[in-house]
Amino acid sequence: MNSVNREGAAASLAPRRRGIDSVELAGTILQAILRLDATFRLKDLEKATGINSATLYRYLVSLAQCGLVQRVEGGSRYTLGLLAFQLGQRAGQGNDLTSLVAPHVQEFSQRIGETCAIGLWFDQGATIVKWFEVNSAISISLRLGAELSVTGSSTARALAANLPRAATESIVRRELANAGRDAAELESVYRELEEIREAGIAQAIGTHIRGISSLSAPVFGHDGKVVLAIAVIGNQVTFNADLKGPIAAQLLQLSAQLSSYLGAGAGR
Repeated sequence: MNSVNREGAAASLAPRRRGIDSVELAGTILQAILRLDATFRLKDLEKATGINSATLYRYLVSLAQCGLVQRVEGGSRYTLGLLAFQLGQRAGQGNDLTSLVAPHVQEFSQRIGETCAIGLWFDQGATIVKWFEVNSAISISLRLGAELSVTGSSTARALAANLPRAATESIVRRELANAGRDAAELESVYRELEEIREAGIAQAIGTHIRGISSLSAPVFGHDGKVVLAIAVIGNQVTFNADLKGPIAAQLLQLSAQLSSYLGAGAGR
């Protein structure tokens, strides 16, 4: 046997590098989910993978617990979870809107001397995808990918205020229920969101993170729809979160400039 044949034979006999079988099976399931409709049933996934439904159910429970899938509220269907969207966002970060506006937000953060962040809305709610910290008396740790509260976070409110109610109501209802608040408060929340939409800016003073205040403004794309929000975050004691204050005025100006940059025009 010549050297080339010996090398080929050795390669064919080399053991397959061992990984974790359950992780590989989870990957197979996720790949099949990508080929299905946006929402799918367990039997759809069974047909797509050839894996029995009992096994698939256990995997879906685990995938849901880590945020890769979620059960559609009130039904027997599933869809991709927040973490899956966040991973997709990170994978495409080179050419997405976040990358386009990030240098402008970073410069703004340095200019005003306050921490700034970029928030996006996914099907499951709002989250921070990028943030810029400046040298300040307080170090604010923002957990990227954490779901933001529509009833507490200025970023989530700035986004929700500019989305159709159908896209946000189930999330608001869940938040109210989890907080032990009366469902009758739902309309009050939407009146606040309408006020935010009209003002073009949202405020939070210690409602999302104790001791922290924030201001957030939406940015619109070429079709006039909200695509992201810019937040300014600071110490509740020293940060001026007045909706009529100088930082709010500068943030509104930045949101108009970025909207124009993305093709929506400077005016709302």
